[in-house]
Amino acid sequence: MKLKFSYLLLILLPFASHSQTDFLNHKKYWFYHYRLLNDFMVKGDCKGCSIPMNERFENNSPVGRWGDGTIVLAEYMSLLATEYELLKRNNQPTDTTIQELFYALKTFNRLDYNAESAFGGTNSQNGFFIRDDVPSTFITDHPRLANGTTSNKHLDTIYSDYAPPWYGNTRDKEMSHDQVWSLFMGFSLVSKFVDPGTNYQNFEVNEITHNTDLRQEAIDITARIINYLKSKNWEIKNPVTNNIVFRGHQVKELSYGAAEAACYIENQFSMNTFSPFTSPPNILPIRGCDGYHDTYSKSEATVWNLLRLGVPIYATFSYDAYKPALLATIGHSWWSDVNIPPYVNQTRTYVESACIAGDWQHVPLLRQVLHGGGNSILESFYENIINSAPCEGPSCFWNSGGACSTFEWSSSNRLRNPDERNGGSADGEYNGIDYMLYYNLYNIINPSTIPYVNFMDSRITFPIPIGNPLMGTTANPLTIEAFNTIEATNTVNSNADATYRAGKSIHFGPDFHVVAGANFHAYIDPFECATDGEYRSVSTTNTTNNNAVAYAGNTTFANYPSTVPQYIREENVLTAENTIVNKNNSIEIKIIPNPSNGIFSIESNSNENSAFQIKLYDILGNLVSNLSMTENLLNINLTNQSKGVYYVEIKNDNGYYKTEKIIVQ
Repeated sequence: MKLKFSYLLLILLPFASHSQTDFLNHKKYWFYHYRLLNDFMVKGDCKGCSIPMNERFENNSPVGRWGDGTIVLAEYMSLLATEYELLKRNNQPTDTTIQELFYALKTFNRLDYNAESAFGGTNSQNGFFIRDDVPSTFITDHPRLANGTTSNKHLDTIYSDYAPPWYGNTRDKEMSHDQVWSLFMGFSLVSKFVDPGTNYQNFEVNEITHNTDLRQEAIDITARIINYLKSKNWEIKNPVTNNIVFRGHQVKELSYGAAEAACYIENQFSMNTFSPFTSPPNILPIRGCDGYHDTYSKSEATVWNLLRLGVPIYATFSYDAYKPALLATIGHSWWSDVNIPPYVNQTRTYVESACIAGDWQHVPLLRQVLHGGGNSILESFYENIINSAPCEGPSCFWNSGGACSTFEWSSSNRLRNPDERNGGSADGEYNGIDYMLYYNLYNIINPSTIPYVNFMDSRITFPIPIGNPLMGTTANPLTIEAFNTIEATNTVNSNADATYRAGKSIHFGPDFHVVAGANFHAYIDPFECATDGEYRSVSTTNTTNNNAVAYAGNTTFANYPSTVPQYIREENVLTAENTIVNKNNSIEIKIIPNPSNGIFSIESNSNENSAFQIKLYDILGNLVSNLSMTENLLNINLTNQSKGVYYVEIKNDNGYYKTEKIIVQ
């Protein structure tokens, strides 16, 4: 029953001041996730897909910037792994999180396999990867990113490490060692929290090995990268040119820590016990990690251990200290002097010193999450920075004469570059992954006062009305909201008064019923941030409320009064647009004009032999027209239908699928 009622627990909870703050932060997390998916990335399996951009409207110009793409990808994987754990702890569905993680891991494999061709070589899945594969046409290929959903900043250009090169050097595409250590953070959290055997609809996350297991893929990628580094004697070299990479090639002094971190990702054992390696003498413990070490990495054990003494000092003025601190955290691999037994693990002491000095307070949280134990950073510190994250998402336009949203979240990435707060980063709207990861790590260690429920994608299985006293009646109406999608497979009974409102789409499953006599509303209306930290729009708020944020888009409305017969239907979708990009995105479908007076055309650039099946649905999900499009132009006349919103489902036998909204006025 907890699965069915946890959403209602949030509705019924009598919020005290602190729990109200928790509630708003929780909604903020899911709004950030919705904003990330709609304004900063395209989810799917295509060139550039599932790699979040860093800044939107960079330096006060219509530019979307991708930089250090695999670091951002790794941080995105980290928030997905922790989101999965928190949803699972609260008996919530995890399928949308699994889907995103599937695409993220598949994206890394794409960057690995296609790396060599970026330098004129033959592709190989060998652990050498490029930073991103975002092409210069990405905005043109995915025009919804141009205007955004929560952003009012229009984009017409992209910058990425892939194209065009930032510094006029094609070697900007090459991997570097800081990319690897960030990936290890993501893989360690996937290995820690994602259950063995977890897959996305049994699809292959690796098309070469045919693996479907997401946790296993994180482990396999880690081994692949370590083996590549060992094959190059712990230097990163381009396999096509055999030259060291343009940036961040040197791994030698970090090799011991890298092997220990990789070992933890696979084995997930306690790192507080060990059996010392016996030859050579006086070496740090290597706890069952021989497969990740080689002779060289073992010989670097003492050098690695001495880094613990210097990193806290170095952290006060250099990002380079972040890298060994992160590696030591993952592998839990800093010890007392190797020549003075007994060996005592000192990772916590030196990681906390370094990360307090460098303002990387998420790293001690990461160490707690992975290995347990305490944290000398006060809970109030984490609560204050989480509370301070802006409702609308982080941004800063300090350099161009504007303002920053809040100080703590005024750099493009607080995880790695807290020193750039308040004007040190490029201006822009930032992706918010840093806040989301802080929020999840902190809530794993210090569970919130409210259940962790998916506000972005809600699944409704319980009948309405429900509860004691009843909720969802005329006397006590029920509204269920989701920033992105609602999936409904429930029954709305005759005495019900219920409203479903989603920002992007509402899916009605084959078991969804509305019984005669119910008062039921379902509509699409994106959420925006109000000045009190809530998310609303004029369509659901009294227009005299100064906190309301105007929404000028189209609102759809469905009502089932007592005169309507019992309503049962097959799977239908009320949607703002299709949210998953097909791998074959070369097909372009246009609907002209839109809005229209009821007469419009569907145009295609396809040269495929397969015909398109065109189905038109009204707002209630009733099939209005079922057509076949055998040429590249199909004229449609809906002038005999009521004015309003209609949905067009377009698909063919070759796997192409898309839905579009049509407005008849």
